[in-house]
Amino acid sequence: HEVVSVEEDPHLSDVGAQLLRHALGKRQLVRHLPLLLGEETTLLELLETLREVYELPVFDLVLLGGSDGASCAAQAQDLVAARVLRSDGLVLAILQDDAQRYLQELAERGDFMSQVQEISGKNL
Repeated sequence: HEVVSVEEDPHLSDVGAQLLRHALGKRQLVRHLPLLLGEETTLLELLETLREVYELPVFDLVLLGGSDGASCAAQAQDLVAARVLRSDGLVLAILQDDAQRYLQELAERGDFMSQVQEISGKNL
């Protein structure tokens, strides 16, 4: 199994890697690939690098960061365009209304199934 973590902040990347090492212990069942995203690097470029350099063409689970709805919607659009999700893959994100509308449009086109859950007054 493979876990890829992508951060823009080196400190968060380091803390995440330490947390994952602690959780996994000495087990070698899961390999962690921590990546730092450059300021000018797009998600599509990152996905291309993962496919071509690291031979990671598809993912079962993608967690989108940030609470900016437009950013999450753009990231979801890039994931669909790059065809990097398995047919039963899952994307988790905290979304605002504009991103929810985009995911509903994807679902209507048949590209994506989406479901919104309300938790503590916030939509997921």
